[in-house]
Amino acid sequence: MNELAEYMQNGDELSIKRIYSLFPEINPKTVSWRVHRLVQQGKLYKTGHGYYALTKIDEHNAAGYDYLQKKSQGIYDMVIDYGYNLYITGLDSLIGEMLHMPEKYPILLVIEEAGIKEIQEILSEKGLFVLTEKD
Repeated sequence: MNELAEYMQNGDELSIKRIYSLFPEINPKTVSWRVHRLVQQGKLYKTGHGYYALTKIDEHNAAGYDYLQKKSQGIYDMVIDYGYNLYITGLDSLIGEMLHMPEKYPILLVIEEAGIKEIQEILSEKGLFVLTEKD
């Protein structure tokens, strides 16, 4: 842990690939297991998909999170821990600009291509109707 901490002194995040490269003499599976144990012990924090840091990052540190309405915040909260780059918006961003806000409205979630299938499954399992660009 001390060796790893040296590389993360300034609150830096490290990718799992970078962590593997710091310990070339150790089998990557062993490194993965040790990283997992450190996370379980609260000595290391998962900050994104394959990224780790010594300090916990505020879960709502995304720009604009406070401006999202409850529905969009809920979807954001469901998907953010998977570590994909994303953008989220919906008609709720127009609250205060419209006379009537429909009870049901779409939320637009733009996510990097690598995460489309996984996030689609996660949101569908939560009972949300999910369409991709191809649908």
